[in-house]
Amino acid sequence: MKRRDFIKTAGGATVVSTFLQNDLLNGTIAFSQERDSGGQGVRFIEPFDGAILHRRSGEPVLGLTETGTLKIKVSGTTDRPVELMIFFHEGIHGEGQLVPIHQTGNEFRAEVELRERFNTLQLFDAKTKNAIDGATSLVIWLKESFPRYRFQIDDNSFWLRDIHQQNYQSLFDCFYLAMLRDFHKKYNSKFALNCFYSTPERDFDMSMFSDRYKSEFEDNADWLRLTFHAENEFPDNPYQNATPEKLAADFDQTAAEIQRFAGMAYSAPAIIHWGTIRPECYQTLYDRGVRSLSGYFIPLENGQWLVNFQLPDAQSRYLMNHDAWFDKKSRLIFSKLSIVCNTVSLAETIPTIQRSMANPNTAEVMDLLTHEQYFWPFYQNYYADHADRLDAVLRYVTEFGYKPVWHNDGFYSV
Repeated sequence: MKRRDFIKTAGGATVVSTFLQNDLLNGTIAFSQERDSGGQGVRFIEPFDGAILHRRSGEPVLGLTETGTLKIKVSGTTDRPVELMIFFHEGIHGEGQLVPIHQTGNEFRAEVELRERFNTLQLFDAKTKNAIDGATSLVIWLKESFPRYRFQIDDNSFWLRDIHQQNYQSLFDCFYLAMLRDFHKKYNSKFALNCFYSTPERDFDMSMFSDRYKSEFEDNADWLRLTFHAENEFPDNPYQNATPEKLAADFDQTAAEIQRFAGMAYSAPAIIHWGTIRPECYQTLYDRGVRSLSGYFIPLENGQWLVNFQLPDAQSRYLMNHDAWFDKKSRLIFSKLSIVCNTVSLAETIPTIQRSMANPNTAEVMDLLTHEQYFWPFYQNYYADHADRLDAVLRYVTEFGYKPVWHNDGFYSV
């Protein structure tokens, strides 16, 4: 028998017709819309609040059921008897289902079946029927997920200056863009180029770039997009303490110039220079079309994190071992980068990707990154084999069936 519960609203009160986990009851049980604020001792361990899951995920996913739902494990700790409900949308509204729960001492566990993209798990006090404040877990199920990769290149400015100085007939007379086009032809790859408004030397800025290449940009916009990255490469960490107004001004200036000379080849970015911004700037990015932010989520010895967008420790630790996490407050998806090609030798490029593929929680999305500077022979840290590293990565993910996607299309590129 399916233990389904249907939430009905009558005179402003929420009424749940249900079977309780231990006893079959006739009639209804009224769950108060009031919330119990004493939930410090009640929390979910799995699934992590904001988890993005699919049928190939590792724990807590158990697999698809015969009816097409996604079954997952639930566990947590509690300081009181609790009841668990799942609501099949974001938030506690509409249709819900009471879930059988097993409680031993201060621990509880259960299995639930996800039906929709957004699923909210909510714990209730078994005695008062009040929802326990903070004892929720939003779980996203990507029903149509598939193995895919996203490729972005940071710190672009040299190729813009090169085309401006050389006055090429075509964008692809520049060796850098020609190389990317070759990769596109060979692997059907797509590239997002995250751009500085000006070169490090400040001898060029985007206002100087001609719009005569606009139609050529737009003709190739199916695989080549330009985005905002920062006003300049320097100083380091330019937005670490910047106000939303400062980030917005730099973003808008760069976006306007890209749209002027590249038209529909413009796209919202998926990473900001140095990957650190104040949380109050998340809305600034969301308002400008950003839906996904890629980071390193690498812990440092001083207790800080490298490229984690100032997320709290718990979320950063989760992202060390998972493809992505959804922040329900900002509505942004934070994605873990699989490789930064300029930091990994050619010999270690494939092993690095293999390690991501070997973990079911990081195998679905290959979030690929490198930086423009290392392609240019005049750059002090030029790598002669930089293009070979990209070729190795692109060949490998293509052979394993990963498809190229854009960062901000759909929900996490689905």
